[in-house]
Amino acid sequence: MNALLKIVTSTACIVIIVLTGVFALRIQEKSISFDKTANVISAAPLLYEEKKDLDSMWVSTSTPSQVSMLYPERINRSYIQSSMWPPAIDSADEYSCEEQSDALVDRSRKKYNSKEYCVERNKESAVGTSYITYKVSSKEPFLNINFSIAFPNCNNYDEPQRSDCIQEQSSGVIDKMIVRMVGSIQ
Repeated sequence: MNALLKIVTSTACIVIIVLTGVFALRIQEKSISFDKTANVISAAPLLYEEKKDLDSMWVSTSTPSQVSMLYPERINRSYIQSSMWPPAIDSADEYSCEEQSDALVDRSRKKYNSKEYCVERNKESAVGTSYITYKVSSKEPFLNINFSIAFPNCNNYDEPQRSDCIQEQSSGVIDKMIVRMVGSIQ
């Protein structure tokens, strides 16, 4: 019975992929690992549990020069909220990314599918919440993506919410979202 069930399950998965064709390939997410220099060292399909973090409806926006990008309509998280949303996208005249890391600003170069981009995080704190304003700059085409995310202080929660908050905020979901946005630039 188990062997038959496995075969049927495998067949069902194959049928789903065959029936959805290109659509299935277009929406498949990747779990991405970076080395210390921010270069992609592995990309593997996301597990279902990871994928649901990125599953909110993605919509398109574009600049007046018709450069387009996808972004999630909303951020479906309990302990990560959008502050300035949707992302503002605008054309840039140049690309520069002088790496920096201190208490208020973190700027680093990244590379995904041979696309170089820069992620700058400007940190501000208010009572009970930290706000990070992101500026993601793309090298080709020259483009800036700006948005802000609010991260409630997890120590303000009792258990088990405190642990859930820490786990969610350290999950890398914002980095995965940025990779997907940069990968969608056309």
